[in-house]
Amino acid sequence: MEKHIFLLTLLFLIQFSTSLASSNETDQQALLAFQNLITSPTHFLANNWTKNTSFCSWFGVTCTPKRQRVVALALPNLQLQGTISTSLANLSFLSVLNLQNNSFHGGIPYGIGHMPRLRVIDVKNNQLNGSIPTSLFQNRRVQVISLAFNELSGEMWRGPWYVPELRVLNLRNNSLTGIIPPSVGNATKMMNFSLSGNRVSGNIPKEVGNLSQLAFLYLFDNQLTGSIPATLFNISSLLAVSLSLNSLSGPLLLDEGNIVSNLYFLSIYQNQISGCIPSNICQLTELQVLFLSFNNITGDLPRNIGCLSNLQEFYIRHNLIKGTIPTSLGNISTLQYLYCQNNRIVGQIPPELGKLSNLRELSFANNSNLIGQIPEAIFNISSLEVICFNFNNLSGRIPTTTGLHLPNLEVLELGVNQLEGEIPLFITNASKLQILALELNSLTGAIPTNLGNLHELRSLLLHRNQLTNEPRERELLFSNSLADCRMLEYIDVGENPLNGDLPNSIGNLSSTLTYLNIQDAHINGLIPTGISNMSSLMTLDFRGNNLTGSIPSDVGKLKQLQGLFLTNNKLHGHIPETVCHLSNLVQLFLNGNELSGLIPECLGNLSMLQKLYLGSNKFSSKFPLSLWKMSGLLYLSVSQNSIEGELPSDIGGMKAIVELYLYSNHFSGMIPTRFGELQNLQYLDLSNNSFFGQIPLSFANLISLEYLDLSLNVLSEEEEEVSLIFLSLCNQKNHIKMEKRFEGKVVIVTASTQGIGFSIAQRLGFEGASVVISSRKQENVDEAVKKLRDGGIEVLGLECHVSNAQQRKNLIDKTIQKYGKLDVVVSNAAVNPSVDAILETKASVIDKLWDINVKAAILLLQDAAPYLNKGSSVVLISSISGYSPPASMGMYGVTKTALLGLTKALAAEMSPDIRVNCVAPGFVPTHFTDLITSNEQVRRDIEGKTLLNRLGTTQDMAAAVAYLASDDASYVTGETLVVAGGMPSRL
Repeated sequence: MEKHIFLLTLLFLIQFSTSLASSNETDQQALLAFQNLITSPTHFLANNWTKNTSFCSWFGVTCTPKRQRVVALALPNLQLQGTISTSLANLSFLSVLNLQNNSFHGGIPYGIGHMPRLRVIDVKNNQLNGSIPTSLFQNRRVQVISLAFNELSGEMWRGPWYVPELRVLNLRNNSLTGIIPPSVGNATKMMNFSLSGNRVSGNIPKEVGNLSQLAFLYLFDNQLTGSIPATLFNISSLLAVSLSLNSLSGPLLLDEGNIVSNLYFLSIYQNQISGCIPSNICQLTELQVLFLSFNNITGDLPRNIGCLSNLQEFYIRHNLIKGTIPTSLGNISTLQYLYCQNNRIVGQIPPELGKLSNLRELSFANNSNLIGQIPEAIFNISSLEVICFNFNNLSGRIPTTTGLHLPNLEVLELGVNQLEGEIPLFITNASKLQILALELNSLTGAIPTNLGNLHELRSLLLHRNQLTNEPRERELLFSNSLADCRMLEYIDVGENPLNGDLPNSIGNLSSTLTYLNIQDAHINGLIPTGISNMSSLMTLDFRGNNLTGSIPSDVGKLKQLQGLFLTNNKLHGHIPETVCHLSNLVQLFLNGNELSGLIPECLGNLSMLQKLYLGSNKFSSKFPLSLWKMSGLLYLSVSQNSIEGELPSDIGGMKAIVELYLYSNHFSGMIPTRFGELQNLQYLDLSNNSFFGQIPLSFANLISLEYLDLSLNVLSEEEEEVSLIFLSLCNQKNHIKMEKRFEGKVVIVTASTQGIGFSIAQRLGFEGASVVISSRKQENVDEAVKKLRDGGIEVLGLECHVSNAQQRKNLIDKTIQKYGKLDVVVSNAAVNPSVDAILETKASVIDKLWDINVKAAILLLQDAAPYLNKGSSVVLISSISGYSPPASMGMYGVTKTALLGLTKALAAEMSPDIRVNCVAPGFVPTHFTDLITSNEQVRRDIEGKTLLNRLGTTQDMAAAVAYLASDDASYVTGETLVVAGGMPSRL
């Protein structure tokens, strides 16, 4: 019997030994196979993993002490490259796999999810792609899955999850799509769930409420929709939630009844949350940070908001909050950041805010209707770094008590109110102040001469007040003290009655200064030569003063200068040729002076110059030939001088010119026929000269012309010739004898500061509409508004990027605020950021095309629809490329095809009260199509494909929109009008 037992024991030991050797060999082979697929700049593994040493002693490898099986593989931060070998799945004892912060690419092997002892997989911050193996969501022992900062795509597994031990799921910053599966609620031990920075859509499943141990939930920067589950706030373990940068909607609701909450961080900014802030928000007793900005939240701030006694940061800007500021805010002694700007809050600023002794940043800017004085107590909060109450209706004086002290203040913005009195001295003792903005008030007294105490000052905005220089002082003394502000970048003290001379010491201002504006300030004397010391200056504006003497030649040393504005002074002498050294100059305004002599020929070398105004001076002799060849010049005025000579025959070289004013000079000769090549020309005034001969028939080709004055010359008046020219011009610009089909109507046109959009706004405006125009850049809006108003059009201009929900909302809100109604919406905004083939177009580019060309149009109409009454009209702008996309516009064409279908769908949905139609333009020479139409051969090819043998004009498109939007098309809806000169247009 004993002999049998001995033999069995011996047999077991032999088998175990053989199995152990075999298992060890399997682990070593798996590691070597892994090593063969990777590289690193220093060949780190090749030098450390060698066969003459035990693999358990290899760098990054941890084995069990007895059986010598690999339980951990940790190789982070080694710059390893290559793919992750499928052989790792053979490491059956592996518990921890840590390859984070390397450069692995390829997919995650499916077999890794089936490793029976796997607890941790951390491969974040690599370049892994493909989908996440579904096996990972079926691993019953895994506790940590960290795949963040890779290039993973596809959906998370929608089947049943079985990960009972999972604590951490970190998938942020990939390209995941699909939805959050409801079975995520099965991971009941989950403590950290991060899915931020992906493209996940759909609702947040209510099953998230089952995650009873969840502490951190990060879902920001996705495409989530629907409402926020109220059950989320019932998870007592929850500490931080970020749902920002999605499209979540509906009200923010907390369950009724008692909630045990430990939540300290809640961020839901930039969604579409509506309704009021819930009155039972006081149940979130531990809340420290609350982000609700950029939503559609309405109602008043809860009167009991002071119940959030631990709150440190409260951001609710860019909403529709109304009512007054609750006095209970003053009870939150922990509050450090309070941002409530861009709402509709009214009433006075409660003095109780002065009790917030830990407050660092305070902003109620741009509410428009805050009134009364700013409480003195606010200026006693020594911790304050930012105070912003600009764009309101505040009045009275800024507190002047000498005991006030703001040692930490960096930003003070009180501009655009009705403040009175002097600038208090305590402001100049705020030694850390970087931005001082008091513009557009009614401040009086002298600008303080001790501004030099503000050593960190970067921006000084005091324009449009009633501020003065020190009494009985000839020079502007405050500028001397500013020389001590060595970080100063921006000074605007214009439109004040300063009444003084510029000191030569003005050149001692900081070399960092980029903008200096002292326009319309009753400045006398000479322009100091020392001004040339401001080497970083980009804009110099002395317009509307009483400056005398000549323009100093030293101005040519301002190499960074882009704008020089000396209009309406009393300057005399010549333009110094050193001005030609300003190679970055974009705008040169010297009109309204007494300058004389020759205009320098070298001005034509300023290739960046777009605006040149030399009118109302005493220039004589001939106009420099070089200026007629400036292909980038947009605006030129030399009117009211004594310039003589003929216009050159090659004037067509000024191909970008928009406005040209030559009136009241001594020009002579015939008007060149090449004027007809100036396709962008809108305003042309050649009156009061000595031109003779016939009016060129080529004037009929000036398709953009809006204003023409040839009077007071000796031009031919042959009736037939003149009638042919002006009949053509009237046909192109038929607003000259236009019906007022849009009288009393309000129209919004997006992307309308140039090109087709501008012409649509202009056409509807000429027909009587009040037009609301918009663009991404405020400077473009301002310029377009000026042109439309100069044409007698009622216009409101707003900055609006159509992909920005808040700016879309603001576009509608401001329209209704000003005009009280909305009759027509023209959705014109579009982009085409790529010329790649569709299958080579990056995902981010596809997203941008879809978001702006299609999605934004829908969302804009969602905002506008409540204000569109019976008889209103919507016009979408598609494209001929929606029917047959060129190779270089493939994906763009697809989005434009979508608009054709959207027109049909919306027409049915919005009927019978609102008509929806579409215009599909052909190829039109605009900035948008410049890449195509600027190529002469391509242009000719496109013209050859039309039946009319020409490209379209922006006016052609405007006329089509005007028809569809008017009552002339009252029985037309759901249709697309193709305006493409007969190009084929069938799907």
